[in-house]
Amino acid sequence: MLVPPRPWLSPAIEVRASPIEGRGLFAREPVPAGARVARFGGRLVGDAELRALIERSPTYVDTLSLDTDLNLVMPGRTDNGYGNHSCDPNLWEEPELWLVARRPIAADEEVTLDYGTITDDAAFSMPCCCGSPLCRGAVTGTDWALPELQQRYGRHWIPGLLRKQHADDAHG
Repeated sequence: MLVPPRPWLSPAIEVRASPIEGRGLFAREPVPAGARVARFGGRLVGDAELRALIERSPTYVDTLSLDTDLNLVMPGRTDNGYGNHSCDPNLWEEPELWLVARRPIAADEEVTLDYGTITDDAAFSMPCCCGSPLCRGAVTGTDWALPELQQRYGRHWIPGLLRKQHADDAHG
């Protein structure tokens, strides 16, 4: 998988104050379903290097799990890093690390992603305050294994999590 060194964010998206958490990403204009909104970028590291980065970093490390022992660490605090979680997001993953609109997004609507679709760190857990009727109350590194999420998102997962789901199906 070719990973760009920097993330990309559509000019139709901007950072603003968020009712979900701190700052978030918002549509400046309507975004049609299927439109590319963002692309992850950064550098690839293994689990041990990621743990070391997190332990010695005085600030938040923006990362996602791509596969077993393969993680993407995004550079510094780019605008992409302000994307908030929702249990009923309007973005989801497409091949090659793209985030596309899951449904039409209205101007001034916050664009969100389900963090459960981008991590498999069993130690990861965060409270959720997304306000969606589908809110799980918490997001964990094992949400990828929830059948209702697998059904909701279909093939729209980080590639390694999709492979893990299929491996679990074969063994379960």
